[in-house]
Amino acid sequence: MNATNTLKKLGIEKTFEYIYKDPDKNMPKIMDWADKFADGEFPTQREMIREAITNPEHPYYNFILHLPATFTAQDAGQQNMVTN
Repeated sequence: MNATNTLKKLGIEKTFEYIYKDPDKNMPKIMDWADKFADGEFPTQREMIREAITNPEHPYYNFILHLPATFTAQDAGQQNMVTN
C-alpha cells in the first residue's frame, strides 16, 4: 500500500473512532469540518445531513446515531473490509 492510501485509511479510521466516542457531540463537529472543505459545494445535501444528525425529530436521527454501534458490534475483520 502506498503512503497516500495509508494516510487516507488512517484518516478515515480516526474519523470513525472520533464519531464512535460520542456521536451526538462529534457528528456535528465532523460536519463543521466538512463544511470548511466543501468550498460551497453541495449546500443542500450538507444542510439535509446536518438536519438529520442534529434534530431528534428527524426520521433518520435515531438510525444515524445507531450506526456507530452497528459498526462497533461487528468483528474486526468486517470492519477492516470497510476501510481497506
